[in-house]
Amino acid sequence: MNIENIVNSKVYALFDWIYKLLMLNLIWIGFTIGGFVIFSIVPATITVYLILKDTIKGKDVRIFKSFAKIFFSNQYVKSQKLMIILLLFFGIIGFNYYIFANSDILSRFSSIALIIIGIINYIGIMTTIHIFPIFIYFPYLTVRKSIKYAFLFSFSLPIQTILMLIILITSLVLGFLLPFYFFLFGISAVVLLHLYIIRFKYENFNSQGMPLCVENFMN
Repeated sequence: MNIENIVNSKVYALFDWIYKLLMLNLIWIGFTIGGFVIFSIVPATITVYLILKDTIKGKDVRIFKSFAKIFFSNQYVKSQKLMIILLLFFGIIGFNYYIFANSDILSRFSSIALIIIGIINYIGIMTTIHIFPIFIYFPYLTVRKSIKYAFLFSFSLPIQTILMLIILITSLVLGFLLPFYFFLFGISAVVLLHLYIIRFKYENFNSQGMPLCVENFMN
């Protein structure tokens, strides 16, 4: 078998994807820790989505160079605004949950309150699942409108949203049971599967617009 046949083989393609997912995951961890998590997890995750979106389309992406360029681009400021909103939202929900769950004064109302908080949490998680691909496929939206779109998509694409949630939960469980899995593929594999689930729907919704591409950041 000559070198061309090897490169074009399915086995080579499989190991090529494994290598790319592994590298992306390790780089994501490095950038996230390097930014003390809170300042970097959102832009790092958006970067993974963008690189894998282009890779799925067959584009040859230089992973590390592209990651650094995208991470430190003007998208960083926009992603930090999103990070602040997410922290405030889940912080308030978590605080309310704690108060209602541990307050004797509000005990008679706590069951109803916890149900309401649970529903709001569910909506928040569903919205968060869509917010990252929204940034990639609808880059012209403001942060506020991106959250609005993510909220609407979470209900207009119920099957895809549930599948994405199942994949996320499965990855978290695997990461808890097998910590090495998280370090190898915990984020990149989730992003890849999410993109396969929703990319055609997003492309149809954005038929008149232009999603972000790695090439936009490589000049």
